[in-house]
Amino acid sequence: MRALQVTFPEVDAAVRGSNTDVGAKALERNGLEYFVRGKGLVASTEDLGSAVVRESGAPVRVRDVATVQLGPDYRRGALDKGGIEAVGGIVAVRVGENPRDVIAAVKERIAQIEVGLPTKTLDDGRVSRVRIVPFYDRTQLIDETVGTLTEAVTEELLVTALVVFLFLLHLRTSAAILTTMPLALATAFLGMWIVGVDANIMSIAGIAIAIGDVSDMGIIMAENIFRHLTKAPPGKPRLEVVYEGAVEVGRRSGGGLEHDRLVPPRVRAHRSGGAPLPPARVHEELRHRRVVFVGNHGGAGGVHVLVT
Repeated sequence: MRALQVTFPEVDAAVRGSNTDVGAKALERNGLEYFVRGKGLVASTEDLGSAVVRESGAPVRVRDVATVQLGPDYRRGALDKGGIEAVGGIVAVRVGENPRDVIAAVKERIAQIEVGLPTKTLDDGRVSRVRIVPFYDRTQLIDETVGTLTEAVTEELLVTALVVFLFLLHLRTSAAILTTMPLALATAFLGMWIVGVDANIMSIAGIAIAIGDVSDMGIIMAENIFRHLTKAPPGKPRLEVVYEGAVEVGRRSGGGLEHDRLVPPRVRAHRSGGAPLPPARVHEELRHRRVVFVGNHGGAGGVHVLVT
């Protein structure tokens, strides 16, 4: 710098000017304005070293009066773990990925990296090795959330089975009711998977809280049908007894679907003047088709069966 008579302000101005944006007004084309500018972009130390400091005679560049090299960045914080400074990093999960699978893949990758991490022998003969230690691991939170749901469903299944068996003294009825809760959970998760809704803590907690309501209607329906079966006269068709028990629950629950347009034409044609369907026709429909809804029509005693 003394030989070329270059001062520090000149070097500073050259470095600043080498990465400065320069405006060039605007151009109008087809009713649109396009701004023109020269954008300075230093991509490497060579670009910065090529900046011109002085142009009198032979150009004097930054590399002629200085050594351009990469240096440490400004420190913006520190990670403290147990009073000891450490280096940390964050693993971000992509949208739509399963966090549990991502965490397992990260742990597997860490196990591969740790083999090549540097080691140092201390003065007392001990070997100090650089290790990657989890600072915050979501695996425990995920396992506890799923475990809470599993525990809640298991306890409710056992309590429901015990209560139904004590009141009805019928093991097969308890088993039939118990299938509603696992099937309801499977259907809910299947629907969430189809529409792309993730199962988070809030959704799983809501299912755990509301799972007890799933078996209510099954218990009511099974208890009433069981009562009709025990009081049915000998020789009466079993399907007809089941139908009568289901109809009684439908009446007490307010009838549910009560509009004529919801009743298929082939079934509505057999119901005249609000009179109940003939037992033979009901037995035929129940035997060949799947029952969707059983209830009363308009609360007037005109029983109908909705079939598909």
